[in-house]
Amino acid sequence: MIPVDRVTEMKILAADDEPIILDSLSPFLEAVGPHDLTAVASGQDAINLLARPDAPHFDCFLLDIQMPGIDGMALARHIRQQPLYATAPIVMLTAMSEKRYIDRAFCAGATDYVTKPFDLTELRGHIDMAEQRVLSCGPDTSRVYATSSLLELSTQTDHVNLHAPSALHDIDNVIGCTVMDN
Repeated sequence: MIPVDRVTEMKILAADDEPIILDSLSPFLEAVGPHDLTAVASGQDAINLLARPDAPHFDCFLLDIQMPGIDGMALARHIRQQPLYATAPIVMLTAMSEKRYIDRAFCAGATDYVTKPFDLTELRGHIDMAEQRVLSCGPDTSRVYATSSLLELSTQTDHVNLHAPSALHDIDNVIGCTVMDN
């Protein structure tokens, strides 16, 4: 278990088309811990940033759902397709509070969900949970599979341990173990 008073600097990428949200996140994150926020105004800007060869490694993502062009759901799926971010916390930060949006967000790869307008105390709790996940899990990709590679493994002498949680990223609507814990 991680001590509550232990704080690490997380590199966070926030994608939201509302400038007031992006402007309020930076001072808020500075107040709750030494976090480094990179803010972009669209899903496409986030994808462009992640594709750059000099892009920083992000520990956590805060995504709005409703953005023009590439929305937060598509962005979450794109992030999950990157092996480096297979287990990174993705917190949906959105005004969409209907169950169908929440379900779709988790199916797209979100690990947490916060509705706008958000209470700063509540958001702090979600950021703390993301930080604990980063500290305890780290970038563990040892049990991340694609179903096509499972077929290859079945023909080899090594076997997949089906009793351990595994992340399957190429099947629609599969919800991960961490999401089920939430």
